[in-house]
Amino acid sequence: MAVTIRHVNGSSTFIEPLECVLTEDELNEKRARVFAIVVEEAKIEAEKKLANDKAKHRIEALEDELGGLIKVITTGKEERSVECREYFDLERASATTIRLDKEGSDVAVVRTRAMSPEELEKHRQQPLL
Repeated sequence: MAVTIRHVNGSSTFIEPLECVLTEDELNEKRARVFAIVVEEAKIEAEKKLANDKAKHRIEALEDELGGLIKVITTGKEERSVECREYFDLERASATTIRLDKEGSDVAVVRTRAMSPEELEKHRQQPLL
């Protein structure tokens, strides 16, 4: 698009965009700008990747928490750290673990297992109280 500047003796002077050959200095300025754009674009892409990775980890953490909460709500149970005690029955060569958060008739056996030979030897050598 041409822009008229002035009219002189039946002619007008105006500015119109036309192709021009650049000087070496002008080409070097353009090359420097290309380099700066490439560097800035790479920097922004790295920032974008970092932001996407952070967002992905945050979403994964929320999904993990949500899955655990749904399981708890569905079953009405959750895993907790509970104090336990292990009792040894030398006659049966077994070890029984009970949870200590239950009282009286609610005592709950967690597991019963065979005692190892080392455990049997150790407990046979202990004095009875």
